[in-house]
Amino acid sequence: MSKLTHFVLVFSTLSLLLNSYSFGQSAEQRKIPLKKMEKASITLSLQKATGIGPSGNVSIGIGDFDPNSDDERIKGYPKIKNEPAGLRNVVHYFFILDDFQYSYQSYLAGKYNKNYFLDRAREQKWNLADTLKLSKQPIKCGFSLMAGYTPDNEISYIIDRDVDGDYGNDVLMPALKRGNRNEDGAVEILTEYKTKLKIQQERILVRPTVEIRGKDGAEKIEVYFAFPEFKYARFNYQGEPYYLCTDAIGLGRKYIFVIPDAPNFDSAGSEAKVSINQFIHIGDEDLLFSGYENNGNQITLTVNNRNDISVTKQNALLKKSTANSQQNYTKISTQIGYMAPVIKGYNFLDSNTTNLSLISTGELRGKYVFVDFWSTFCGPCIAEFPYLKEVYKKYDRSKFEIIGILDERDASVTTRLAKEGNLIWPNIKTNTKGTELKGYNVNSYPTSYLIDPLGKIIAIDLRGEELANKLKTLIK
Repeated sequence: MSKLTHFVLVFSTLSLLLNSYSFGQSAEQRKIPLKKMEKASITLSLQKATGIGPSGNVSIGIGDFDPNSDDERIKGYPKIKNEPAGLRNVVHYFFILDDFQYSYQSYLAGKYNKNYFLDRAREQKWNLADTLKLSKQPIKCGFSLMAGYTPDNEISYIIDRDVDGDYGNDVLMPALKRGNRNEDGAVEILTEYKTKLKIQQERILVRPTVEIRGKDGAEKIEVYFAFPEFKYARFNYQGEPYYLCTDAIGLGRKYIFVIPDAPNFDSAGSEAKVSINQFIHIGDEDLLFSGYENNGNQITLTVNNRNDISVTKQNALLKKSTANSQQNYTKISTQIGYMAPVIKGYNFLDSNTTNLSLISTGELRGKYVFVDFWSTFCGPCIAEFPYLKEVYKKYDRSKFEIIGILDERDASVTTRLAKEGNLIWPNIKTNTKGTELKGYNVNSYPTSYLIDPLGKIIAIDLRGEELANKLKTLIK
């Protein structure tokens, strides 16, 4: 029996065992309607399964590092004892599972100075008030790996499974090449996370794979990391079964996927992905993803404006937006089908530098608005500019506008792009006085939103010619 077949059988067995599970209540409790409640919150305890998670077959590449470097970031990495001898073309990796926690504990331990930590917090858009939720004592939220060629010219790696800073109690293993399914060849790593009451330990699966870059004596090993596990729970809503799942490793991001229940799946699809404080639209109701606790092992959903959640069975279909639903127009969220949070700020490209014009998406009703979050360090962002220039010149300002939201890491890049004529639409800088971006928790670039004349988000992350093709169907 193949490992994939075995996983499907195990997963199907889990489905049968958990089919009656609903909101963590007994069968008797589920018959009792929750009446006369403006809001009802349900907390689901997630279970863990081995296999490809809702994001699909994904492996993550990070840069290797030189242990002898004076780089401030690398100074905070652990010094590992008992490295295996006899390897050549060695590469070192340190994979951080929770960057905020690791940077904070390294700062408290004196590995990072205050200025470095604060600069890091600004770059990553961490809320310093959230340090109250972090552990002040060091916890295991990252792991080390070393790879190289053996005397037999085979690539092997060793991983610090217990995260104790010592390879002496670990085993050198043959490296797998990328391309195999993620559940093959995984090893367990010890991790820790902070709950409200204590530090909790959890073992996770990681599957390192390698690729070789270069040739003719200049080959370099590159290691990629996959995490072949996911967490899940089942619940019933309006008489229909749904499946809530999330990747076992969120890397500091809080999100879930909600799909109609099924025996198995390869991936949930990006359209089913919901971030914390966003809505899940099922049938004629909105469920709020309101709680993410205990490292994603407990998820809370809140039903808004429901007097009775024990409703009759309906053909409820999962939707993140509904064109005919006026209810969505009363809710604000950065999701398709919801009203976009208002953006305000000063256009730093204004020719009148002493009196910059104030830009507000709330004042642009009646036209389509493309909001483009970009950064000076993001090559793919800058590569989009020719496509944006084309549509910006094509459509009249009375019908279409672009607003750039700049995460400026290098002012010289901004100056160069402006001089080259790449920035011909209004742009607002993040982290600048007068800028309001409440509700947009953007942590990757490029990120974009297309807003319709009523202020509703109708598309997210259009790339290349996708924006032009979309506008052709909207603006006649």
